[in-house]
Amino acid sequence: MLAFLRIRDLNTIQIVCELESASAASQTLNISQPAVSKILRTFSDLLHRELFVRKAHGLIPTESAWILARLGNSVVDELKKLSTLEDAETDSIYGNLIVGMLPFSEQDIVATALARITRTTRHLKFRAIPGDYITLMEAVMAEEIDCVIGVLRQPAPYPEVQEAPLWEECFQTVARTDHPIHKTAKTITDLSQERWIVGPHGTPIRNYFDTLFRSEGTVVPTHTYEMVSFRLAEQLVAESDAIGLLSYSDNQLKKLRDDLKIIDVSLEKVPCIIGVSYRRNVASHARFALINELKNVASELGVIP
Repeated sequence: MLAFLRIRDLNTIQIVCELESASAASQTLNISQPAVSKILRTFSDLLHRELFVRKAHGLIPTESAWILARLGNSVVDELKKLSTLEDAETDSIYGNLIVGMLPFSEQDIVATALARITRTTRHLKFRAIPGDYITLMEAVMAEEIDCVIGVLRQPAPYPEVQEAPLWEECFQTVARTDHPIHKTAKTITDLSQERWIVGPHGTPIRNYFDTLFRSEGTVVPTHTYEMVSFRLAEQLVAESDAIGLLSYSDNQLKKLRDDLKIIDVSLEKVPCIIGVSYRRNVASHARFALINELKNVASELGVIP
């Protein structure tokens, strides 16, 4: 029956229910009485039951007829709501957007993109959930969150996951501006005895940290403080004797805070691509809008990969 449902047919059934007369309904709807009778007969045949009981004074609707009449009203009401929403705000984004945030992923670009989206829509509910890669990606696979922002694995270890590159960063060693290390350090080996602020085990930045010292034949420093917040890591570097391994885009390096300075030692260049990971074939208007806005901001800042 679903293939034959038409709003005008449901409306016809509703009018017949209210007037209890096919002829009166035809006059109200400005169609012929045979056309009204054909609609009633078609639905009776599809449902294998009579919609109306013929009496001397007219047509008495059955419960089946009233169900179809109410269905027509319900559909029309919902369409009116949709029309009102489209007229009021045609470019709005609706629903929920739940984003997983990997360590060090709360950069200015992300904040700017999210701010722009929230300024242009009143109907989007947004949540940011920090976590590690495996936990957040399992939530993506279970469709509990929409996407994950952070360093891409390239390729993702899940075949169902799509990665959208957004901008490129590079790993940098950094210390407070007046730290003595700026005068004494010439190589990575010179930094092996320092206290370090670095990302948690299992993250790309931590893997890079370990490889950095092993490739020089030096023991990996054990005196480390693990941070998941970029802003907190920078602040601790600025206010302590510890040095940090952080990732920056070229644009961020130009605007590096005054109380921090890059340590002048040679580092192996390893691509660090920041982007969005999400499950393939799962559509989301809000996620699409977020990725598009992130690309816009990255392009404006000239940091696209």
